[in-house]
Amino acid sequence: MKLITLNIWGGRVLESLLQFAQTKLQEADIVCLQEVLSATEALTDPEVCTNTLEQLLPLMGDYRFVYNSNVVDTLTSKISQPGLRYGNAVFVRKNLRLRASQNHYIVKYPGDSFDLEGGEDHPRALQVVQLTDEAGHDFAVANYHGYWSNGPKTDDATRIEQSRRIRQVLDGVGEDFILCGDFNLLPSTQSLAILKDGLSDMVEKYGLVTTRSKLYKRIDYAPFADYVLTSPGVKDLSFSALDEVVSDHLALELGFELV
Repeated sequence: MKLITLNIWGGRVLESLLQFAQTKLQEADIVCLQEVLSATEALTDPEVCTNTLEQLLPLMGDYRFVYNSNVVDTLTSKISQPGLRYGNAVFVRKNLRLRASQNHYIVKYPGDSFDLEGGEDHPRALQVVQLTDEAGHDFAVANYHGYWSNGPKTDDATRIEQSRRIRQVLDGVGEDFILCGDFNLLPSTQSLAILKDGLSDMVEKYGLVTTRSKLYKRIDYAPFADYVLTSPGVKDLSFSALDEVVSDHLALELGFELV
């Protein structure tokens, strides 16, 4: 099987992203996306595409999808409209059985105050889907977009607690799992070490030099943000950062089997 994870950057590079969905995403059995906006109509402001989900759905006909929004109506003063939603999406190929899905709030809760322009982050939730493959193996995939602060992607009290709460959720799943997404963490952090405990870090194992694309302006300062971590029953067969520039993040692709 193949899994791809990608922070789509709010659909800022929409044309390339939609082309990527028709090619590379179609090769994956599971697709985990972060920064996915949904709305009945697109904002005319070119900063983001507010109906990216609606534009992706017709291209992903062979998949079931789970979408969870963590913000509604207003993301910033410029990105605001009634019915706007912002969150994470998981697409699962239809030959896999989708047994259950949950959205576990890790940092803040719906309705809590935030101000991205002022440096105060919005609620963050861990998407978990529980699947069964064609051979009857049960496993889970967790999709996360980590806490952001207007500063370095280093340890602080919120990030440490975030990691502990994520592990508490995943350790209670009771089956092998893959944890992936944009964690907003540098590799040297204790926060990442907590998440990695007992798991395999694909970024480290395969020696990636960055998970950011050339569109990211601070790549020398923070070359890593995205990770794929696997529990012992998930055997990696291949792993790479894909070359296509569809975001300020690179898509990460894992080939795996369950043992």
